[in-house]
Amino acid sequence: MACATIALVCVVVAGLVLVTGGGPAPQPILSPTVANSKVFASAMTSGGFHYASVSSGTVGGIPQMVTQSGDAGNGEGVQFMTSVVGDNEVIVIGSKVYMMANATMLENMLGDGEVAPYVDRWIAFSPSDSLYRTVGAGVTVGSIWGDSSESPTDQLPQHPESVSGLSTLSGIPSESVRYALHGVDQAASASYTGNETITFSANEPHLPSLLTEHLSGTTTHGASTATDRVTFTNWGHPVSVHPPTASIPFSALPPPSSTV
Repeated sequence: MACATIALVCVVVAGLVLVTGGGPAPQPILSPTVANSKVFASAMTSGGFHYASVSSGTVGGIPQMVTQSGDAGNGEGVQFMTSVVGDNEVIVIGSKVYMMANATMLENMLGDGEVAPYVDRWIAFSPSDSLYRTVGAGVTVGSIWGDSSESPTDQLPQHPESVSGLSTLSGIPSESVRYALHGVDQAASASYTGNETITFSANEPHLPSLLTEHLSGTTTHGASTATDRVTFTNWGHPVSVHPPTASIPFSALPPPSSTV
Protein backbone atom coordinates (compact mmCIF):
# COMPACT_ATOMS: atom_id res chain seq x y z
CA MET A 1 0.00 0.00 0.00
CA ALA A 2 2.65 2.45 -1.14
CA CYS A 3 4.64 1.42 1.91
CA ALA A 4 7.87 2.78 0.44
CA THR A 5 6.42 6.27 0.69
CA ILE A 6 4.98 5.78 4.15
CA ALA A 7 7.72 3.73 5.76
CA LEU A 8 10.65 6.08 5.04
CA VAL A 9 10.16 9.14 7.22
CA CYS A 10 12.47 11.80 8.97
CA VAL A 11 12.92 15.03 11.08
CA VAL A 12 15.24 17.27 13.03
CA VAL A 13 14.52 17.53 16.77
CA ALA A 14 13.42 20.94 17.97
CA GLY A 15 15.82 22.60 20.42
CA LEU A 16 15.21 21.79 24.09
CA VAL A 17 15.79 24.23 26.95
CA LEU A 18 17.75 23.14 30.01
CA VAL A 19 15.75 22.84 33.23
CA THR A 20 16.23 25.85 35.50
CA GLY A 21 14.72 26.54 38.89
CA GLY A 22 11.35 25.30 40.06
CA GLY A 23 12.62 22.81 42.64
CA PRO A 24 14.59 19.59 42.33
CA ALA A 25 14.80 18.08 38.88
CA PRO A 26 13.93 14.43 38.20
CA GLN A 27 16.78 11.97 38.12
CA PRO A 28 17.78 11.33 34.50
CA ILE A 29 17.80 7.85 33.02
CA LEU A 30 21.40 7.23 32.03
CA SER A 31 21.05 4.01 30.04
CA PRO A 32 19.54 4.19 26.53
CA THR A 33 18.37 0.59 26.86
CA VAL A 34 16.59 1.35 30.14
CA ALA A 35 15.07 4.54 28.69
CA ASN A 36 13.81 2.58 25.70
CA SER A 37 12.18 -0.12 27.81
CA LYS A 38 10.57 2.39 30.20
CA VAL A 39 9.10 4.50 27.40
CA PHE A 40 7.59 1.53 25.58
CA ALA A 41 6.27 -0.02 28.82
CA SER A 42 4.65 3.27 29.86
CA ALA A 43 3.03 3.68 26.46
CA MET A 44 1.69 0.12 26.47
CA THR A 45 -0.02 0.59 29.85
CA SER A 46 -1.37 4.06 29.07
CA GLY A 47 -4.81 2.97 27.88
CA GLY A 48 -4.95 5.30 24.89
CA PHE A 49 -3.54 8.41 23.22
CA HIS A 50 -3.81 10.76 20.24
CA TYR A 51 -1.07 11.22 17.65
CA ALA A 52 -0.41 13.51 14.70
CA SER A 53 2.33 12.98 12.12
CA VAL A 54 3.73 15.02 9.24
CA SER A 55 6.16 13.29 6.88
CA SER A 56 7.96 14.60 3.82
CA GLY A 57 10.73 13.48 1.53
CA THR A 58 11.43 12.09 -1.92
CA VAL A 59 11.15 8.72 -3.62
CA GLY A 60 13.03 8.40 -6.90
CA GLY A 61 13.36 12.19 -6.96
CA ILE A 62 9.60 12.72 -6.66
CA PRO A 63 8.45 14.79 -3.65
CA GLN A 64 6.31 12.94 -1.12
CA MET A 65 4.06 14.17 1.67
CA VAL A 66 2.07 12.11 4.19
CA THR A 67 -0.03 13.33 7.10
CA GLN A 68 -1.54 10.95 9.62
CA SER A 69 -3.57 11.40 12.76
CA GLY A 70 -5.54 9.09 14.95
CA ASP A 71 -6.60 7.81 18.33
CA ALA A 72 -5.05 4.55 19.49
CA GLY A 73 -6.58 2.38 22.20
CA ASN A 74 -6.08 -1.11 23.56
CA GLY A 75 -7.33 -3.36 20.79
CA GLU A 76 -9.06 -0.61 18.85
CA GLY A 77 -8.27 2.62 17.10
CA VAL A 78 -8.92 4.94 14.18
CA GLN A 79 -6.45 6.54 11.78
CA PHE A 80 -6.75 9.15 9.01
CA MET A 81 -4.17 9.56 6.27
CA THR A 82 -3.67 11.90 3.34
CA SER A 83 -0.79 11.39 0.90
CA VAL A 84 0.31 11.44 -2.72
CA VAL A 85 -0.55 7.72 -2.88
CA GLY A 86 -4.12 8.33 -1.72
CA ASP A 87 -6.29 9.09 1.29
CA ASN A 88 -7.98 6.71 3.66
CA GLU A 89 -9.57 6.14 7.04
CA VAL A 90 -8.82 2.91 8.92
CA ILE A 91 -10.70 1.45 11.87
CA VAL A 92 -9.39 -1.48 13.91
CA ILE A 93 -11.62 -3.31 16.38
CA GLY A 94 -10.13 -6.50 17.77
CA SER A 95 -9.22 -8.74 14.83
CA LYS A 96 -11.30 -6.79 12.32
CA VAL A 97 -9.87 -4.04 10.13
CA TYR A 98 -11.98 -1.64 8.06
CA MET A 99 -10.79 0.88 5.48
CA MET A 100 -12.51 3.57 3.43
CA ALA A 101 -10.30 5.03 0.69
CA ASN A 102 -10.34 7.30 -2.32
CA ALA A 103 -9.67 6.12 -5.88
CA THR A 104 -5.94 6.89 -5.79
CA MET A 105 -5.37 4.74 -2.72
CA LEU A 106 -7.40 1.86 -4.10
CA GLU A 107 -5.53 1.97 -7.40
CA ASN A 108 -2.22 1.80 -5.53
CA MET A 109 -3.51 -1.15 -3.51
CA LEU A 110 -5.22 -3.12 -6.27
CA GLY A 111 -3.24 -2.08 -9.34
CA ASP A 112 -4.91 -1.75 -12.71
CA GLY A 113 -8.59 -2.55 -12.53
CA GLU A 114 -12.02 -1.16 -11.87
CA VAL A 115 -12.00 0.49 -8.43
CA ALA A 116 -14.93 2.89 -8.90
CA PRO A 117 -17.48 0.60 -7.15
CA TYR A 118 -15.36 0.61 -3.97
CA VAL A 119 -14.38 4.29 -3.72
CA ASP A 120 -15.38 5.85 -0.36
CA ARG A 121 -17.00 2.61 0.76
CA TRP A 122 -15.96 0.59 3.78
CA ILE A 123 -13.91 -2.53 3.03
CA ALA A 124 -13.56 -5.20 5.73
CA PHE A 125 -10.31 -7.14 6.12
CA SER A 126 -9.95 -10.48 7.91
CA PRO A 127 -6.67 -11.91 9.27
CA SER A 128 -6.43 -14.28 6.28
CA ASP A 129 -6.51 -11.42 3.74
CA SER A 130 -3.22 -10.54 2.06
CA LEU A 131 -3.34 -6.83 2.97
CA TYR A 132 -4.69 -7.29 6.49
CA ARG A 133 -1.44 -6.57 8.35
CA THR A 134 -0.45 -3.71 6.05
CA VAL A 135 -3.75 -1.86 6.35
CA GLY A 136 -4.13 -2.37 10.11
CA ALA A 137 -0.54 -1.58 11.11
CA GLY A 138 0.08 1.30 13.51
CA VAL A 139 -3.53 1.90 14.56
CA THR A 140 -3.77 0.45 18.10
CA VAL A 141 -1.55 0.91 21.16
CA GLY A 142 -0.12 -2.58 20.75
CA SER A 143 0.68 -2.23 17.07
CA ILE A 144 2.50 1.06 17.71
CA TRP A 145 4.31 0.42 21.02
CA GLY A 146 4.15 -3.37 21.34
CA ASP A 147 7.77 -4.09 20.36
CA SER A 148 10.58 -2.03 21.90
CA SER A 149 13.03 -3.22 19.22
CA GLU A 150 11.00 -1.57 16.45
CA SER A 151 10.24 2.05 15.60
CA PRO A 152 6.70 2.96 16.73
CA THR A 153 6.03 4.86 13.49
CA ASP A 154 6.97 2.23 10.93
CA GLN A 155 7.92 -0.98 12.79
CA LEU A 156 11.48 -0.82 11.42
CA PRO A 157 14.33 -2.25 13.54
CA GLN A 158 15.96 0.24 15.90
CA HIS A 159 18.84 0.21 18.38
CA PRO A 160 18.96 2.67 21.35
CA GLU A 161 22.34 4.42 21.29
CA SER A 162 22.28 7.36 23.69
CA VAL A 163 20.16 9.46 26.06
CA SER A 164 20.14 13.21 26.56
CA GLY A 165 20.38 15.21 29.73
CA LEU A 166 17.34 16.69 31.41
CA SER A 167 15.52 19.33 29.36
CA THR A 168 12.09 20.90 29.11
CA LEU A 169 9.61 20.58 26.28
CA SER A 170 6.51 22.80 26.46
CA GLY A 171 7.35 23.40 30.11
CA ILE A 172 7.52 19.67 30.98
CA PRO A 173 10.76 18.14 32.35
CA SER A 174 11.88 15.84 29.57
CA GLU A 175 14.62 13.57 28.34
CA SER A 176 15.22 11.93 24.99
CA VAL A 177 16.61 8.65 23.71
CA ARG A 178 18.32 8.43 20.34
CA TYR A 179 18.21 5.33 18.10
CA ALA A 180 20.14 4.04 15.12
CA LEU A 181 17.99 2.67 12.31
CA HIS A 182 19.40 0.35 9.68
CA GLY A 183 17.97 -2.59 7.79
CA VAL A 184 15.46 -3.74 5.21
CA ASP A 185 11.70 -3.24 5.19
CA GLN A 186 10.36 -6.19 3.24
CA ALA A 187 6.83 -4.79 2.95
CA ALA A 188 8.12 -1.59 1.37
CA SER A 189 10.89 -3.29 -0.66
CA ALA A 190 13.24 -0.72 0.87
CA SER A 191 16.65 -0.63 2.50
CA TYR A 192 17.40 2.32 4.75
CA THR A 193 19.69 3.90 7.31
CA GLY A 194 19.07 6.77 9.69
CA ASN A 195 18.24 7.80 13.22
CA GLU A 196 15.25 8.41 15.46
CA THR A 197 14.79 10.43 18.65
CA ILE A 198 11.96 10.00 21.15
CA THR A 199 11.43 12.77 23.71
CA PHE A 200 9.65 11.59 26.85
CA SER A 201 8.58 12.80 30.28
CA ALA A 202 11.40 12.77 32.82
CA ASN A 203 8.82 12.02 35.50
CA GLU A 204 7.09 8.66 35.77
CA PRO A 205 5.32 7.40 33.82
CA HIS A 206 7.87 8.10 31.09
CA LEU A 207 5.37 8.80 28.32
CA PRO A 208 6.61 10.02 24.92
CA SER A 209 5.60 13.44 23.62
CA LEU A 210 7.61 13.82 20.41
CA LEU A 211 9.23 11.48 17.90
CA THR A 212 11.47 12.64 15.09
CA GLU A 213 13.09 10.48 12.46
CA HIS A 214 15.58 10.90 9.63
CA LEU A 215 16.00 8.15 7.03
CA SER A 216 17.58 7.66 3.63
CA GLY A 217 17.78 4.58 1.45
CA THR A 218 16.62 2.88 -1.70
CA THR A 219 13.33 1.43 -2.86
CA THR A 220 12.09 -0.21 -6.04
CA HIS A 221 11.35 3.34 -7.23
CA GLY A 222 14.85 4.71 -6.59
CA ALA A 223 16.68 6.59 -3.86
CA SER A 224 14.55 7.81 -0.97
CA THR A 225 14.87 10.40 1.76
CA ALA A 226 12.31 11.30 4.36
CA THR A 227 11.52 13.32 7.46
CA ASP A 228 8.90 12.64 10.11
CA ARG A 229 7.64 14.51 13.15
CA VAL A 230 5.04 12.85 15.39
CA THR A 231 3.43 14.33 18.49
CA PHE A 232 1.67 12.26 21.16
CA THR A 233 -1.03 13.73 23.42
CA ASN A 234 -4.11 12.77 25.48
CA TRP A 235 -2.33 9.94 27.25
CA GLY A 236 -4.67 7.78 29.31
CA HIS A 237 -7.81 8.88 27.49
CA PRO A 238 -9.98 5.87 26.60
CA VAL A 239 -10.65 5.31 22.91
CA SER A 240 -13.97 4.00 21.66
CA VAL A 241 -14.67 3.30 18.00
CA HIS A 242 -17.52 1.50 16.28
CA PRO A 243 -17.62 -0.68 13.16
CA PRO A 244 -19.24 0.77 10.04
CA THR A 245 -22.87 -0.11 9.51
CA ALA A 246 -22.09 -1.71 6.13
CA SER A 247 -18.89 -3.00 4.53
CA ILE A 248 -17.61 -5.04 1.60
CA PRO A 249 -15.38 -8.05 2.35
CA PHE A 250 -11.92 -7.61 0.88
CA SER A 251 -12.22 -11.12 -0.51
CA ALA A 252 -15.06 -9.86 -2.76
CA LEU A 253 -12.78 -7.33 -4.46
CA PRO A 254 -10.77 -8.11 -7.60
CA PRO A 255 -7.40 -9.62 -6.59
CA PRO A 256 -4.53 -7.09 -6.56
CA SER A 257 -2.70 -7.10 -9.89
CA SER A 258 0.22 -5.19 -8.37
CA THR A 259 1.05 -3.24 -5.24
CA VAL A 260 3.26 -0.21 -4.81
